[in-house]
Amino acid sequence: MSGGGREFLFGYVAADATGELSYTADWALTREAEKAAFERFVDLVISRLEQYPDLHIYHYAPYEPAGIVTLAL
Repeated sequence: MSGGGREFLFGYVAADATGELSYTADWALTREAEKAAFERFVDLVISRLEQYPDLHIYHYAPYEPAGIVTLAL
């Protein structure tokens, strides 16, 4: 994770096996915590893509996908 500021919160809503929605707020106050939160989010997305190949991730603005790309570098 090179340069830039820190992504303090990874927040997302996901449905469980019964369809019930739950919100995850994964706070990151250090670079190490940021990396761990990012990895947990990516692991969740990969797992869900395997289960639901037509998965769509909704976001508010272009900042969110750009932030994910930045964190992946």
